[in-house]
This record gives sequence, C-alpha cells and structure tokens, in this order.
Amino acid sequence: MFIITTGMPGSGKDELLKVFQQAGLFVARMGDVVRSHAMESGALGDDFSVGSHANSQRERFGQDIWAARTLELLCKEHDNLSDLNIVIDGSRSLFELEYFKKHLPKNVIVVAVHATSQERFKRLKKRARADAPDDYETFTAREERELGWGLGEIIKEADIIIDNNGTLEEFVKNVHEVADSLLKGDN
Repeated sequence: MFIITTGMPGSGKDELLKVFQQAGLFVARMGDVVRSHAMESGALGDDFSVGSHANSQRERFGQDIWAARTLELLCKEHDNLSDLNIVIDGSRSLFELEYFKKHLPKNVIVVAVHATSQERFKRLKKRARADAPDDYETFTAREERELGWGLGEIIKEADIIIDNNGTLEEFVKNVHEVADSLLKGDN
C-alpha cells in the first residue's frame, strides 16, 4: 500500500506520521529530500531558501521533480517496493500525485490533514523549528507559496481528510482509526 500524506504547514502531519510509523508503515519524507538537495546545492537552511530552491528545481526539471527524486531514493533503499506499506509525506501538487500514481506498483491513497490557519500558525510558532515563521506575514507568504505549487488541489483530491482542530489526543485517536482501517484494507 502507498499512502501519500499532505496538508498545509503546521496541520499535524508530523503527528500523523508518528502514528503511522507506530502502526508499522515505512515513512519517507519528501521535505527531507528537498532539504538535503538544497543543502548539497549550497542553499541556506531557512524556509525561504529551501522553498526557493524547491521552486527553482520545479521550474528547471518539471513540477514532479521532487516526487521523482523521492521515488528514486526509495528504490535505491529498497529492492521491492511492492513488499512494503509506504507512506510518502509532503506531496505538494497534483503533478506529484500523478507521478506517484503512474510510477508506483500499487494503488495510491491520499490522506490529508486539515487545521485552521490560526491553529497552524500557533503550532508552527510553538514548535520553533528553524523554518518556523517569525510572524503572521511570513506565515501567510509561505501559505501562498505552497498553495501556488498546488497544495490546495491535492488536499481537495484526498481520499481521506483528518480534522486536526481539536486536542492532540483526539487527533491521535482518529489517526489510529484511519491507520487500522487502511491496514485492514477497509479503504
């Protein structure tokens, strides 16, 4: 099984991935591929620099370049992808989704996490990663950039949308239910 996860920054994808990993799913993060490539290319580690690098690579090599590079890395690390239950985190566009659907050996299920912009901004500030926005203006600029890549369209195409506007405990419970359902083949 291949699960593509998506959602706006701060929506709760990291928590989703923790539960999926606990359920025995292998997780590959497209963002890690982007950040690694950006660092190798000499980009700074801040959100703007990494985002600019990601965008320039899309312009140069096509809108599905990060999907291609992520799948290439997975194929190098694993002999037979058909034998694994894999979660690919962080797809940003329908171009990437179409790439995965075309090149993966099994059905692809898209799971999106949804949270309000206010909740997501609060979470991003609280976790204080290097790429966290300093203010709401920076946050909205990042939102616009990601939506410009097509993130809103892939969220609309999701097979499963998990709401994350409540407590962490409620969200984790919901994600466990989704993981159990997916592993049982109830999708």
